[in-house]
Amino acid sequence: TTPAAGPVTTPAAGPATTPAAGPATTPAAGPTTTVSSSTLRQQAEDAAGRVADNQATITDNIDRIQTGEDTTTAIADIQALLNAAATTTSSGRLRKRRQATVATPFPVTVPTTCAAFGDMFEKFLDLATVVSDANIGQIKVYVNALKDVDVASICNDNERTSLASKTNSKSTAAKASTMTYTGNKETENVELKKAVNIDIGIQESVNKKLEARDEATVPLAASTYAIQSTSPAMGGGGGDTQAPQGGTTSVLQPQGGTPSAGPVTTPAAEPLTTPAAGPATTPAAGPVTTPAAGPVTTPAAGPVTTPAAGPVTTPAAGP
Repeated sequence: TTPAAGPVTTPAAGPATTPAAGPATTPAAGPTTTVSSSTLRQQAEDAAGRVADNQATITDNIDRIQTGEDTTTAIADIQALLNAAATTTSSGRLRKRRQATVATPFPVTVPTTCAAFGDMFEKFLDLATVVSDANIGQIKVYVNALKDVDVASICNDNERTSLASKTNSKSTAAKASTMTYTGNKETENVELKKAVNIDIGIQESVNKKLEARDEATVPLAASTYAIQSTSPAMGGGGGDTQAPQGGTTSVLQPQGGTPSAGPVTTPAAEPLTTPAAGPATTPAAGPVTTPAAGPVTTPAAGPVTTPAAGPVTTPAAGP
């Protein structure tokens, strides 16, 4: 007899629990602030004031640029006349250039002797070597005096050769300084023009808001500049121009240029009112439940039965 196999019990799977999603919270929008008309008008007036200041500096720089160019040219012309000595075919008089409007710190007398000319030329070179806004006016005075000198008539060949030898290195250094100064002024003017354009944009933006409220606007006193990349060049004064954009009339005709030391007034950015963002809420994650494992049941082994041995009968012997 083979015992029947004991029953096999498979545990029921534990229940699967899906956590409930946390609540989603939408932050409330922050309050919106409306700028008053008086505040808007003040913004436009401040921008207009910066435009006026920057354009005044641009105008001054144009004069400085012209003086710097005149100085470089005067040095080059005198140097050429001195080095040419007796072989020159020049008239001995410097080329006249357009006058720049510069204040006269103190007058100088046009030299009438070679000695006086040499002395003035060296003083002029000393100033030009350290050219700045502080001495550009005096440099211009020397330029105006020296350009009228007929060098060939007051200095003989030997005097001119001697003066050339004495001043050539100074002349080279002075030309380099004045060219650098002029280039810096041109670069500064480009930055000033960019600032003017920004402030005009602020005025235009504020005026539109004031018009929408039927409020008085702040008149534009200038037009924007067309900014072009420029490289310092002798006699050119820069390549950007002021082209009216929006119907306004330009108050000056820029001739390029940029100052090194002049302050650039950069407009403060027009304030934008952005509502404060409401608090951002991240929902708490729902609980994760792992079901307990069902019980594992091993059936008891069935009993093993060994049958009792049957009786053994020995048959009786036959007769």
